[in-house]
Amino acid sequence: MKALSREERRQLAHALGCTVGELDGRITSVSEAATREYLAMFLGQEGFSRVDDFLVWRLYLLIDTVFAQRLPSTATVSALFQTTASRSRSLLRSVMSKYQYQLQEAITESLQLLLDASESALDDTAARVVVPGSDILIEALNDRIASRGGDYPSIGKVHGHVNQYRVEKSSFDVLVEILAAERAHD
Repeated sequence: MKALSREERRQLAHALGCTVGELDGRITSVSEAATREYLAMFLGQEGFSRVDDFLVWRLYLLIDTVFAQRLPSTATVSALFQTTASRSRSLLRSVMSKYQYQLQEAITESLQLLLDASESALDDTAARVVVPGSDILIEALNDRIASRGGDYPSIGKVHGHVNQYRVEKSSFDVLVEILAAERAHD
């Protein structure tokens, strides 16, 4: 294989969400995912008749190896798979559904990191504001809130902001409790 140009290394680092200095290690992780993919195919463990199923499997392998059990952002999936944001959201939704048990730790950890990075709302309330890399994470948080019944407000967009979501204190507190329980079971 020919050596990568400086520009290609920069592009790859951006797509993989790392620095150029971290790129070789990240490429090693990608190689591990590719090896697992080929071995499963050679052993007849994974057979796909649809391209979508194959892409979801490939994304699962990347989450498991390259992204260290964290869900990548929609933008990262778009950069890696050369897909639109809508298509990338669909792939993320599919991988979270199809591989929900294998990715439970990754999903929980990604949600916890999102809550940990939250900031106080600007309106002097106890509400928190989160900025997810994908609105799929907001859906997952709202699903967890809904699992506790209808007494908690759902997470909603902050008016006038593209990617900010408001989490009311009662919902935030119940999410912290739910995610702690999920982490205890992992």
